[in-house]
Amino acid sequence: MNRLLTGGLLLLLWAGHLQPTRADSMRTSITEDGTFMTITLDGYVDDKPVHYSHTADVAGKHALQKELIVYSTFKHVGRTPPLHMISGLITTGLGLFGAFVTAAVLFLRRKKIRLV
Repeated sequence: MNRLLTGGLLLLLWAGHLQPTRADSMRTSITEDGTFMTITLDGYVDDKPVHYSHTADVAGKHALQKELIVYSTFKHVGRTPPLHMISGLITTGLGLFGAFVTAAVLFLRRKKIRLV
């Protein structure tokens, strides 16, 4: 159990480390009219200029699907999006991880296998 907690803390520390450096400055513009979402990224990644625009059809898509579009657009230019732009994806991932750990612990207890 200590290993799981340590791993979780290391994951949180790693996520906090993904903030952009001075060499990576990016201006982001996201507009959505209910049918289309346009994401424009202008700036520098590793001291190289980046000018990228992506338009996606978001009609009928829910918030997590829209956050996934934002995430994939940032990854296309080699950046990690700011955490506040993908908070739903992070929350969903942590929830699924928590459910998996809970199920694993319950399974191991049922089989009477000690974790430590």
